[in-house]
Amino acid sequence: MNKRLEEADDSIRFHWLLSAGALDEIRHAGPVLVEFPDSRSGLRGAFGNWLITRDQQAPMVSWLWSDQPFETLRDYHQDLLFSQMPDGRRALFRYYSPEVRRALDKVISPSQIQQLMRHVQDWLVWQPLQGCYLSYGVEQVGEQHA
Repeated sequence: MNKRLEEADDSIRFHWLLSAGALDEIRHAGPVLVEFPDSRSGLRGAFGNWLITRDQQAPMVSWLWSDQPFETLRDYHQDLLFSQMPDGRRALFRYYSPEVRRALDKVISPSQIQQLMRHVQDWLVWQPLQGCYLSYGVEQVGEQHA
């Protein structure tokens, strides 16, 4: 992924979310936030095409749509990476993983879902068995917990 990102069009910005602090050495093993400034043209480029194809072969992408600045999303999602355990330890919260995202509505509260969706209008993950994307839009999240 890192090589593909480095070779991508200059208009695409990215940030490895584990790059701050003690986990900087393994940042490439964690999630990366990628901005496609003009999603229509950005997703049609070589990197966008590769990412869509790769995601549909083995889901690895959470697609987020937001009108917030890249820096706001970067900082917010980086802060969500770790949760405090009851015994005081910190644990990696893999909310960004398509497999985890599909199960979250069953195990976290509506207020936690709203916190996760802050700054995001739509969140898509590939559904391999259905052959389509599942949308977690702001409206759908509210309806699921009403």
